[in-house]
Amino acid sequence: MYRLPNQDDRKYSRCSIHFRPWRTLPRPRKLRIGILRDDGVVRPVTPITRALDTIGARLQGNPAFEVVEYEPYKSAEAWDIIVSLMGI
Repeated sequence: MYRLPNQDDRKYSRCSIHFRPWRTLPRPRKLRIGILRDDGVVRPVTPITRALDTIGARLQGNPAFEVVEYEPYKSAEAWDIIVSLMGI
């Protein structure tokens, strides 16, 4: 059942939304973004592949980002373990 907020709820929620610009940390290097195009088990459909290509190209054009190709670690082996545990 939905309950209406009371004074105590507003006191706690107000604390979490304060912006503190003096607490921002400087970023010494580019933000690294990894793109996983295919895990070797499930291939993404064409619109997803196109979206990954588009966003990857846009991020590579931005000097604030470093785009790397993410290689999955033993995803086929992990899938085999999952299937054996599920009894499929």
